[in-house]
Amino acid sequence: MLAVEREQELVLFYAVAAFVSFLVGLVAMARSARRERKPALAWVNGLAAAAVAFTLVDAGQFAALR
Repeated sequence: MLAVEREQELVLFYAVAAFVSFLVGLVAMARSARRERKPALAWVNGLAAAAVAFTLVDAGQFAALR
């Protein structure tokens, strides 16, 4: 395996780890907003979590095609 390929794998791993942490944080904020009875804030956080989840799935499909 070439060093460049290894570096690309590490960058992809870092990006996935960052997006997973964003997703977990957004889901936690949405749950907290629901508990505090702030539906608008819960919807915003839920929508953002859905966008991050879509990005993760899309990145996963891109990585599988490589």
